[in-house]
Amino acid sequence: MSPAPGRIELVAGRGSSTITFPLFDHDEHDMLYASQLAPLMAVNADENVTWYGPHRKRPLRDAAVFPRPEEPLKIWLGTGGSPDSVGRAVESGLPMFLGVLGGTPEHRARYGHAYRDAWAQAGHPADPILHLHELLGHTRQILQMDVGGMPRRDFLRAIELLGMKVLPQIRAEAAKP
Repeated sequence: MSPAPGRIELVAGRGSSTITFPLFDHDEHDMLYASQLAPLMAVNADENVTWYGPHRKRPLRDAAVFPRPEEPLKIWLGTGGSPDSVGRAVESGLPMFLGVLGGTPEHRARYGHAYRDAWAQAGHPADPILHLHELLGHTRQILQMDVGGMPRRDFLRAIELLGMKVLPQIRAEAAKP
């Protein structure tokens, strides 16, 4: 039995600095990251894993991985804002976890827009709420907003948008066979 069934999520990122890479004799950080992310995803998807790559001395051959979670873990691709990470997340079919390390909200929003556009172009489900309904068939969705420090007019506008824009779209899509 898992200690927290369905509540464990992993964020896999390559780190905000490559300063330590020479210490470990690594200079191709993008290739290294990709060669570490792929076996993580393979282990998450399958009980037995076969894997080899340029940064693994001994290949895995039908290796059994235990203990297994009750269901595959949700893995996010973590990024501090590298444009390459947007593409890497979409190519991997992973949601993107954008760590805000600085900059303006407008600057960060560009990564979100680029990710959603690339995600849709790749044919992935565009809306996680609707995708959950497709998978689970649930009839209730609970949304939570943190309103601490939010101006009242913005809070009321968010509620209005949820009721006038989001909810009708969810109802329309959920009603489709």
